[in-house]
Amino acid sequence: MNSKVEKTRGIYYQILAENEISWQTQSKIHRLLNETYAGVSSSFLAKTYSKSIPQQRILLFKNEELIGHLGLFKRYLISNAKEIPFFGIGLIAVSKVTPGFGLALLRWGLAEIKKSNIDFAVGISSNPTVIQLSKILRAKIYKARLVANGIDSTKDTDYIIFYPIKNSNNTIDIIDSANIGNTFKIVGGSVF
Repeated sequence: MNSKVEKTRGIYYQILAENEISWQTQSKIHRLLNETYAGVSSSFLAKTYSKSIPQQRILLFKNEELIGHLGLFKRYLISNAKEIPFFGIGLIAVSKVTPGFGLALLRWGLAEIKKSNIDFAVGISSNPTVIQLSKILRAKIYKARLVANGIDSTKDTDYIIFYPIKNSNNTIDIIDSANIGNTFKIVGGSVF
């Protein structure tokens, strides 16, 4: 994987599989997640993930400083006794020193997912900024608690966000048929 996309003025992003990330970069991710989620979560005390390890990460750098992070998780939704593959999007973090890259990170993540022939991506957030960015991307947003494989979204303020990847009515039908707002099962771990 290890693709590097150069942008301008020393800003670039890399898409890395989890096993391609050095311990030095893991340390930078750890610092950024703790900075971003300070006071919100104690999940990052000794790790760089919340409930499950992402298969891929999009890392945004300015020169060599890590300024942004997004985790991608491949999962399966069970709907009408059928497995439906999707990607989870989570752990979005942008440095307080260089804010304003959240929308770019989400767009790069969705572009990466589009290469995999997946219909939609799912995120969970109670962060108003993430909700607003998701609206810009025409995501379908539900006010609901998620219960999956014993994992319960812990806040009543959580929103489940569906990002259509393909521009088709089939994507919306799949999302609607999953009975969002009710309990549904995630295969292969929790969403985040």
